[in-house]
Amino acid sequence: MLKLSEIRTPILKGLKAFTGSTVIMADQSTKPPPYPYYTIKLATIGESVGQVAEKSVGDEITIRQVLELDVSVTAFSNKLDESFDKAFEALEWFKGAGTYTLDESNIVVVNTQPITNRDTFINVDYERRHGFDVRLRVAAETTFNVGYIEHISVELD
Repeated sequence: MLKLSEIRTPILKGLKAFTGSTVIMADQSTKPPPYPYYTIKLATIGESVGQVAEKSVGDEITIRQVLELDVSVTAFSNKLDESFDKAFEALEWFKGAGTYTLDESNIVVVNTQPITNRDTFINVDYERRHGFDVRLRVAAETTFNVGYIEHISVELD
């Protein structure tokens, strides 16, 4: 079974270790951390890649499949240059050291999109945001019991 925490945790910890900045999940109702910081958002999850592999042993069936997911990464700051620089630093991690860090958790970086401006106007000032999306692949495995048909009666005329 695919567990969100097994994808989220290596990204949060690895990106923080590489950049030195706080990394949180997007769309939280709590007060944001001090600038600069990052958010990650799992945009799409569960797109199958290739064929599903099925194995049965006794009355258990195991299904294995490779899934793709898109993660949106945004760097937040109150300074334009800093938000871009932090976004680029995160992009470097996903293209470089992060590929090795994530591989330890069986997460593969498939590709990254270019950095785009995501600034937002708040009251009388702008919150500076730059970000990009990254496509990842993970393996998911599910095992379930299907039971046996012990016997069957057939009446012949």
